Amino acid sequence: MSGITLHCLVSGDGADKIFPVDIASNDNVSILKDMIKEELAVLFKHIGAKDMQLFKVSLPAADAEQARDPGKIEGAEQLSSPIHEISEVFQVLDERHIHVIVVKPTVSLNCYYPATKPTTFTIAIRKDARINVLLEMIGQRLKDWGYNVPLTEIHVYKTDIPLYPKHSAADRARQFLHEHPGDPIEMDSTVDKISDIFPLSSYGDKRLDILLATPEIVETLDTLGDPDAVYNRKVKKALLNYLSPPHSGPSPSEVVRSAEKVATFLQSRSVCMDRVPVAMFSPPLAKLQRNLDNLETLVPSCSDINHAAAFLGGAVQLCTTKQERQQNTEPHVDKLLGENGEWQETLEWAGNIKPDAIWWHNDFALLILELKNILGNDGDAVLHATVDYSKILMGEKFKDLWGTCNFPVILLGISGKRIEVSAAVCAGPIYVSNLYRLDLALGFHASATLTQLARVFKALSSARTDLIIHYDKITASSSAGLRLTAIYPNPTFVDGRPPPLTFSKFTTRTGQSSLTLPNLGDAFSFIYNATLDSTGEEVVVKFTPRYNQAAHTILSNLGLAPKLHFCGRIVGDLYMVVMDRVNGKSLWHLLQEGTAIPAFVLEKVEEAISYLHDANMVFGDLRDANILYCLASDGGVFLVDFDWAGKDGQDLYPATLNTESRLEESVRPLGVMRKAHDIWQVDRLKHQCARNSYVFI
Repeated sequence: MSGITLHCLVSGDGADKIFPVDIASNDNVSILKDMIKEELAVLFKHIGAKDMQLFKVSLPAADAEQARDPGKIEGAEQLSSPIHEISEVFQVLDERHIHVIVVKPTVSLNCYYPATKPTTFTIAIRKDARINVLLEMIGQRLKDWGYNVPLTEIHVYKTDIPLYPKHSAADRARQFLHEHPGDPIEMDSTVDKISDIFPLSSYGDKRLDILLATPEIVETLDTLGDPDAVYNRKVKKALLNYLSPPHSGPSPSEVVRSAEKVATFLQSRSVCMDRVPVAMFSPPLAKLQRNLDNLETLVPSCSDINHAAAFLGGAVQLCTTKQERQQNTEPHVDKLLGENGEWQETLEWAGNIKPDAIWWHNDFALLILELKNILGNDGDAVLHATVDYSKILMGEKFKDLWGTCNFPVILLGISGKRIEVSAAVCAGPIYVSNLYRLDLALGFHASATLTQLARVFKALSSARTDLIIHYDKITASSSAGLRLTAIYPNPTFVDGRPPPLTFSKFTTRTGQSSLTLPNLGDAFSFIYNATLDSTGEEVVVKFTPRYNQAAHTILSNLGLAPKLHFCGRIVGDLYMVVMDRVNGKSLWHLLQEGTAIPAFVLEKVEEAISYLHDANMVFGDLRDANILYCLASDGGVFLVDFDWAGKDGQDLYPATLNTESRLEESVRPLGVMRKAHDIWQVDRLKHQCARNSYVFI
């Protein structure tokens, strides 16, 4: 029996990796595969010898690079029959050439990830590789493209979607996901092989083999065709940035005992204490505020008075320990609220916090109580309850409701003889409003104190019931996802009602849509974009503590201010103003761009001021940002922002007036408003536009 030596090379290797195989001439191709697998035991660890592809070639060693694609080598022949004898196959051998090229059995799979910036890539993988190996390779390729997606969140779909035309591939991919949301491949399988799921050859360059989806992608499916979907997704990301911090960190009791930790908590969690009226976000909390503002309208029952008297008697006692204070408090508060709270329960899922008491409805906290034995001792009670609230909201428990629920809650602080009622919502930042404070005492005013105490708890009991109804509606609703309704106001009106509208975007003071989630605690007023439900018309909605409807109406009727749809007060001591959205640019923008200002723009401004002065009104805030010019054919000029406007010689500028702005020298905080101040601003604008350079004001 004679033998021959075959020079072999794995496809893709260089000439330095050529290896010899000594084989008997009467052995067959199957034995050759076994010998090659033994030689390449590590490389072919997960590949059966019978699955290897062998090509007979006569290729000079210097041309080893051609072995990458043996099918293109002249005279190459795939050794497909395992029973052919070696002597029949290799009859003439050139000892200086490569005789056998070994090809690992792989399949190339076209993958597509329809993110905001779609990504297409191809993965070559062994046919006998397990499915979980494919997932790891996909995860790595996504990471290479800048997408750090956990493997557990990647859903893989087998598909045959056409790859071309590429500009509409994302739409086709999302449509496929929309139609097959529940058909992903089980990618954690360590049993199924690639060849079990995918054909031996892929669709090549014309179709996709694999479509990838993540929760973020799936979240877009219900908004196909919605022009606001991309905006909402970006705002949702901003919301997650607010709410994603973990439960870790100091406990609530540790936070409130340290000024440094309090500052860190307020900043890191974006908590605004008594800077934004939470009533504008929650009708149940707005009703609570109205009741507390009008306690004389509440009539407590005889039972309410008796329980309040028992509570008052215990509250005015000097207790030596907090435990004693709780014993004097717990039974009476439970009776007054109409439901027993959970006292001193550890919440392991919320960072192991242990609030003094919480009244729950299902998983939702309705009222959080923190108790201090003596006022000023052991930290602020309402702040303590606020830290509890933030710990409850963070993490995974309520993640699916972020944006569709703002989690209204009552915060009750009892510190010795003082009761403080606050309310909070989470609209990204946590907003807390102090609603009522009562210092308890007996003596001459015991009857009045007892009456107020009973009324306060009647308001709290009613609010607890209202919150139960609110949360039942939330859990019954199926409008989750990208409908970020809860981050926008939901005001309760004091007088009048605006036309039905739907909030759509946050707006900067310069009129641009904001992709960040604003912290309203940093502003004196705020603006939103919205659409009227009846017509779909775009409007601007402003919330501000002061507004001159009469001044706006005068100019609106003359076409010198946006059409005013509504101006009325809401609970929270704010005005809600609804006006047309003007498609124009402010003078501030135009001057920044170096755009020449047409003379008639200033003429219109002067005309508008003249009409106000004829009505004995002062505009008061004639800054560049408050003058809009429409560049369209109509060339409209509009004044906006009537917050300061008032009567000449009678109304005052706000105390928060920025004295660093460019103002007439007699203008000052709480100063009397004068027509001369407007005239000075008009002259300033004339000089400024004439030289076409921006002066910061």
